[in-house]
Amino acid sequence: MSNKGGVGKTTISINIAFTLARMGKRVALIDIDFHGPNLPVLLGVNEKPEVTAYGIKPIVVDGVQVMSLALLTRKDDDPCLWSGETKRHMVLQMFKSILWDNPDIYVIDTPPSLGDENLIVSDIVDKIVIVTTPHPASQFDVRKMLRFLGDKVKAVVVNMYDLFRYDINIKHERIYTIKYDPELQINPRKPIDVIEKLVKEVILGE
Repeated sequence: MSNKGGVGKTTISINIAFTLARMGKRVALIDIDFHGPNLPVLLGVNEKPEVTAYGIKPIVVDGVQVMSLALLTRKDDDPCLWSGETKRHMVLQMFKSILWDNPDIYVIDTPPSLGDENLIVSDIVDKIVIVTTPHPASQFDVRKMLRFLGDKVKAVVVNMYDLFRYDINIKHERIYTIKYDPELQINPRKPIDVIEKLVKEVILGE
């Protein structure tokens, strides 16, 4: 999660999901950024999921089960105009109506802000990872999210920290810094040592 856009949430979500998969976990990767779903674009997924009488089958990418609203719309540029209760219903349907194949872990890519989607997800997940950059505007917004979400936030990722010459003014016991890597724009599944450390320490609790 993040209270700021453009900090690399989707890239980090993808990297966490595929890191877990490489460790032998069954992973479901869900994109609930209904107004700007970018997960299929970053993964290079163009196929539409199979719709059956029992539900919708997720797309499987290198062992990771993937679902996004962008995979369900008729056209790539179809806008989403949902709000309020409709969003709550659709977030829950991402769990109920998708034919997930017994995942061990759900990784959820959320939109920026403390809007409906993030408030709904914060009620149903056990662990939250917040993503930011060192830029003061990003840190300012993320500090609000930290205060609101409290103990559910298990880690903070400071992405592209070497691009900005600012101090990190975020208080959390687990802060992971990631250098800017242009290759991640092309291959967000690229192994990152810091993400592997985060997964082991925070998500799996090893």
